[in-house]
Amino acid sequence: MVDRLSALNQQPGTFFRKVDLSRIGVSGHSQGAVGAVNAIVRSQNGPAFKSAYLASMTSLEVIENMKWPTWRYDTAQVKIPVFIVAGTGGSDSQSISPLASMTRAYDSLRGNGTTVLARRRSAEHGEMLVKADGYMTAWFRYTLLDDREAAAVFSGPRPEIANNPANWQDVRLK
Repeated sequence: MVDRLSALNQQPGTFFRKVDLSRIGVSGHSQGAVGAVNAIVRSQNGPAFKSAYLASMTSLEVIENMKWPTWRYDTAQVKIPVFIVAGTGGSDSQSISPLASMTRAYDSLRGNGTTVLARRRSAEHGEMLVKADGYMTAWFRYTLLDDREAAAVFSGPRPEIANNPANWQDVRLK
């Protein structure tokens, strides 16, 4: 996709000079979050990505149990800002993206700028596509566009996400 966007950015009549190739984010949900990590660390275009949003990322335990060896991932190799989210509903918290798995992925991220982990209260796996959407938008505005208002959601003396216990729990920021 990075190659395609780059080509379209040079083609009059399409995205001609409208794509800032120095500010590309990558996101994914569930297996797509695994794909996002692997796009960052395994693809030739990995260095193009400047920020990542990983929603309900499939745990390494699920990947091993399902015998999907090509889906293994290593978040320690990710060197860009990352926002990791999942729901507290049973499907995420008990099987697909449990807190222990999220914490291991989060703890392995070092030296890559702002990193956030948070779980959306009362959200099931599929609901994470919509229940965290505003935060995903704020994340990318903050990390890709230097938006100060969006930055306040994740940084500063009182980050909004950390002070929103009605909607978010297990919030970690570094």
